[in-house]
Amino acid sequence: MDDQHLADLISKLAHDLRSPLTALQGFSKTLVSKWDRFDDGQRRELVETIHTEAERMERVIAEAVALARAELGEGQSA
Repeated sequence: MDDQHLADLISKLAHDLRSPLTALQGFSKTLVSKWDRFDDGQRRELVETIHTEAERMERVIAEAVALARAELGEGQSA
């Protein structure tokens, strides 16, 4: 993998991680700071959104690890 390809990949990875992280931070901060303003249904919806975004982040990380392993394996066989 050349330097430009690696830089592009890192930039995409950072973006793909930043999006769910921003959602996690925003929804959790809102939930904590305004807990009493929400009813149980609204709280559940916020927690479900937090969970969904955490799963999204987990998928991005797993894909990045798989790609890194594939690149390492490819480099070792050359």
